[in-house]
Amino acid sequence: MLGNGMQKGSGEVALACILTGAARARRTRMAAPSAAEAFAAGSSARAAGDLEASVLHYDAALRLNPALAEAHINRAAVLADLGNRGDEAVHAYVAGLSAKRWPRSTASAAYNNLGVLLRDLQRRDEAARAFERALAAKPDFELAATNLHTTTRRGEPLNGDFVALIHEANDRFSRGQNAEAAHLYRAALPLRDARVDASAYVGLGAALHSSARLAEARHVLAAGARLSPATPGMMQNLATVRSDLKQWKGAVGAWRRALALVP
Repeated sequence: MLGNGMQKGSGEVALACILTGAARARRTRMAAPSAAEAFAAGSSARAAGDLEASVLHYDAALRLNPALAEAHINRAAVLADLGNRGDEAVHAYVAGLSAKRWPRSTASAAYNNLGVLLRDLQRRDEAARAFERALAAKPDFELAATNLHTTTRRGEPLNGDFVALIHEANDRFSRGQNAEAAHLYRAALPLRDARVDASAYVGLGAALHSSARLAEARHVLAAGARLSPATPGMMQNLATVRSDLKQWKGAVGAWRRALALVP
């Protein structure tokens, strides 16, 4: 399952490099790839939704250049998306954040995502400090502020927050503010068991789809469908995304399950 309350997109970093003619010739001869080439392959695999392959490519880039900060950050994001490698993702974020001085937008997104991982690992004091670092880099970062608020309210019921976040996200989504809606849906994910109410997954998938972030939308909706397979909207959205990705076999299966759920 996805790391809940994370920011996508701006948390991923690109490596500023140009493949020279020699590098292209080296690749043509099937020589071992350079760190830059392995990094590019990791980014391409992630964009295609092949997260396991993406991690392997970033691992290769870091073996060739252990100081490649961008590979640490992107590897951390992919490990978080995999859902079951949180400790590794934490270590990767820490390595990447300490490797260089980042632009404020990148630092804020990475610290926020690190905070979410730490919170999911029940390391709440460390999570709060990470969210504070995100806000120090970008004081108007609403998602980090929301995450800090919910993390530090340990003993208070959060159901009210869930309802408020979903209502606000739905309103933003209806007005075409897809990025803002996605942030709010992500913030709502950890506040209620999706087996009881999967609306945050359904909404997040729809917001990502409307932003043309199809691979991410498919990943979110597939995770939601595993938790709540009897939610019609989840299956309908998953079928639509898989159709748009031209994953015809998966789309047919999702449409069949969606139609079976409609009275």
